[in-house]
Amino acid sequence: MTMKAAIRKTFSLGQQSPDVKIREAGYLIRNAILKCPRIPLPQYVQLRDVLAGEVAIPELLKTFYGCLIGGPLPRKGRPTSEQKQRRILSLAADAIFCVTNGKSMPSKHIQLGLVMKSVTGSRKTLEILNRMGHCASYHTIEGLETELTYSVSDVLRLLPDGMTQSPNLHTGVAYDNYDRYVDTLSGQNTLHITVGIVYQDNSSP
Repeated sequence: MTMKAAIRKTFSLGQQSPDVKIREAGYLIRNAILKCPRIPLPQYVQLRDVLAGEVAIPELLKTFYGCLIGGPLPRKGRPTSEQKQRRILSLAADAIFCVTNGKSMPSKHIQLGLVMKSVTGSRKTLEILNRMGHCASYHTIEGLETELTYSVSDVLRLLPDGMTQSPNLHTGVAYDNYDRYVDTLSGQNTLHITVGIVYQDNSSP
């Protein structure tokens, strides 16, 4: 059954109360989510796997949140704003994660977890976001970080994924040492690491 046919079948009975229509819409969307094929992340995780996630957002779910967030379907020349599109996809991903009890991880829940762990370094932050259904669990993200590290170290190359070795592109590299918890008499439980970043012009036309 196509998306349009499913919507027409659900909302064709005008005598139904709003409560019944909402319930039927909810069951219809839940069913669409549970039928989404899940592709587990491979053992050797790469950047493309993180960007793709384990499951794609079904069109029916995008349509629902598009109507909820954006109102009536956009007219020609007045497309849905980028901000609303981002929120539509974010809420749709949260719905998939919550309906499947975290068994299916959309791209958002992997990327947000990796970013928040990198930015904050806080396990508590990830646990709170995970309980609210916004990202994968701390242990899942920690395992993904390890797998990504192994995947990168197993491949001999000059540049990471997403970067191109080209004389027409400017590439910059910066390294700095990072010290934390250094105000101790014994020197124990301190952190000393060297981190680096590399940035490059956008290669897309």
